[in-house]
Parts: sequence; C-alpha cells; structure tokens
Amino acid sequence: MSATQDNGSGERENSEPLTFLPGATGRRLTKKDLFRIFLRLNLLQGSFNFERIEAIGYSYAMIPAIKRLYKKGTERTKVLTRSLEFFSTQLYLAAIVVGIDAALEEERARGARIKENDIIEMKVDLMGPFAGVGDPVFWGTVRPVLGAIGATIAMKGSLLGPLVFFVFFNVIRLAVLWSGVHYG
Repeated sequence: MSATQDNGSGERENSEPLTFLPGATGRRLTKKDLFRIFLRLNLLQGSFNFERIEAIGYSYAMIPAIKRLYKKGTERTKVLTRSLEFFSTQLYLAAIVVGIDAALEEERARGARIKENDIIEMKVDLMGPFAGVGDPVFWGTVRPVLGAIGATIAMKGSLLGPLVFFVFFNVIRLAVLWSGVHYG
C-alpha cells in the first residue's frame, strides 16, 4: 500500500509507502461498540468535577472503543489515561469529538502512525468551537422554543404540554448524539 501525492500538474504520483506501528491489533470498532459509546455519552456529566469538567464522562464513553482496540496491559491503560485529560464542550456535540477520537484510536490501533498528541490536539481544537455553537443552539434556541410550545399547550389546561417539551427535546438530543458518534 502506498501513499499518493499531487505533483502540481493534477496527476497523482506514488510517494513513500505508508508505515505502521509495530504491535498493531488490526481490530475494528463494531456497530455494537458505537451503540455502547452512544449510551455512555448520555452520562457525560454524571461525574462532573471542577478540575477536568467532563473528562471522566468522556473516558467512560470511550471505554468500549478502548477495550475493543487495545489488548489488556500498558497500552490500554495509557490510552484510558489519555482520555482522562481535561474536556469541556457542549454536551450533545461532544458526541462528534468522541466519534472522531474513536476513529483515530481505531486507525492508531490498526497501525497508522497517528501520534498521541494529534488525538489530544483534536480534542482541544474542537472543544471551544463546539461549545460556542452548541450552547446557543440547544440552550438558547431549541429548549426555549420547545418550552414555549409546551407552556402554551399547558396553559390551555392540557397535560400534553410538558410531554411535548420532554419528548421533542429528547428526540432532538438523542438524534444529535447518535448521529454525532457515527459522523465522527
């Protein structure tokens, strides 16, 4: 297998072959692993703390991928420890970051030369923008609009109002988490 580069004339030419890390497992994530990551992302803030914010929840969400991709021992411990570094972004858009991280870990476990720093930098680079976009969308738009619709229905004496808010907000939230993990 060899990499190709554009030589400037629009034609592709072969460059040096791709190199892989020794000891690669060659394992791939399954749909079941992605589903487990999705379920665990619902508990992202379950262990919120002021030192690392959402890092424990992030690491908890990554456990199915780490178990699938790395053999027991120091490598698995190292990856799990790396996933415990500071993490803070919008709860639902964090799924995209976790999905990308899982994909990078999969490629790394299969032997691609992806440095640990590349994975850490990806997380750091996406935290701010996703928080900046996700917070206004979910907390400033989706929740108030659905809350107003639910309140309007409830003011007419119907118990359907709170249910409308609860059901529609959670459908949107779960759809973003599900698609985020798979998109990443």
